[in-house]
This record gives sequence, structure tokens and C-alpha cells, in this order.
Amino acid sequence: MRTKKGIQGERESAHYLDHYFKDAENHVLLHDLRFVIDGEVTQIDHLIINRAGSVYLLETKN
Repeated sequence: MRTKKGIQGERESAHYLDHYFKDAENHVLLHDLRFVIDGEVTQIDHLIINRAGSVYLLETKN
């Protein structure tokens, strides 16, 4: 049940962020990134990068 709520929260956040940044010319928005480093797995819910080089990493909790 907890995992289902977490996934739903990530989807709702992604929907909101997609709507908010839909016309943004200076930002790139990425969702659900998965990295494997030395056999360890990590996941980023949302990543926003702007032209100035600022990076915002968002972790969704529900």
C-alpha cells in the first residue's frame, strides 16, 4: 500500500511540474532517473536544470 501511494505521489508531482514548466524555454525537466554506480542503485524523482546551470533535484514524498 505504501509503495502504491508513493508511486501515485510521484505521478501527481510529475503532472504538476509538467504543467508548470510546459512553456519554459529556459528549463529542462526530467522525471524518474535511475543510476547504477558500483552495483548500487539510486533513483531521482524529478530533476530541473536551467540555462544558467542551476540544478534542482526534487524527491517526492506522499
